[in-house]
Amino acid sequence: MNAAAKINARDYLEIYQNPEAHRVSLKHLDLFIGDQAFQAGMNSILNTTLQIPPFKPMEEWVFENIELANNKSTRPGPMRLTVYQREVALAINDPNVRQIVVAKGVQTGYSKFIKALYAYTVSYLALNCAIVNSTKPDAERYYKDEIAPMYKEVMALKRLIRKPLKGDVHDTGYEQRFANGVNTYIRGAYTDDAFRSYTTWLNIGDEVDADGWQPRANSIGSKIEMFRDRGTDFYDSKLLIGGTMGLTHRSIINAQFLLGDQRRLHVDCPHCGTQQELRWGQKKDANGKRPEYGFRWEINEGGFVVPGSTHYQCDSEEKCRITQEEKYAVH
Repeated sequence: MNAAAKINARDYLEIYQNPEAHRVSLKHLDLFIGDQAFQAGMNSILNTTLQIPPFKPMEEWVFENIELANNKSTRPGPMRLTVYQREVALAINDPNVRQIVVAKGVQTGYSKFIKALYAYTVSYLALNCAIVNSTKPDAERYYKDEIAPMYKEVMALKRLIRKPLKGDVHDTGYEQRFANGVNTYIRGAYTDDAFRSYTTWLNIGDEVDADGWQPRANSIGSKIEMFRDRGTDFYDSKLLIGGTMGLTHRSIINAQFLLGDQRRLHVDCPHCGTQQELRWGQKKDANGKRPEYGFRWEINEGGFVVPGSTHYQCDSEEKCRITQEEKYAVH
């Protein structure tokens, strides 16, 4: 039993009535060393635990959190954004940009970029997100092939998967509710119902020039405008629409692209440093001659592309050859 436990009520009364007789001096104690240790401990906490971590832009977060498998990519390992994807990612992180339009070619990795953006928005930004494909079957396929596998492969998302309790709303391929309070929606654009009854910060449209995005006879208006309205509860909401352009006169992508600043993708050659617009370079002139710049490849006798022959011909006097392996050094 310690000394403090032996003090009874009468002792407390005596101390209360005669405090001077029981006063203890601490002048002989040196508290300097203890104070130093306390200050050092507090400074350590302030500089580590209590520090707000620096904001991670999308490109950095994706590289750290998304791993591409051998059976799903020709470049397995940490996901690295390509040059055009980096520009879109920068626009996503720019608070002054509200709408992004991507007029693209085929097989440029746009769908893969979308799923990475989805994971970043849900798990890091913790904001509601919607992805709208052309039709309901397209939406179902995209969910099964691209989104659902991430719930097992991307740990940042896997940790947020709920286990619904009795009475809770269960998740489906069209609506997902996460443990951090984020809701996501995947829809097909064919009917106007795809743009009702949800509120989202990020709204992503894929293959916007496909028929599903065209207004039907009973549509109440532009589907792009209805989609944009899903974000009006957020002062800084984002609308990202992209796709391969179809016929110019009915192209939604072209019309929306012309409303923006109409940026073209410019890159620096990793060899000579010449800045140039990245162009296909296959269109022949009146004499049937192709330009000296652009994408090039060789075809063998069987009609197949010769492995390793694909490259980009630089638009400079040096006519540098930018290979497949060097494309990640292009900025």
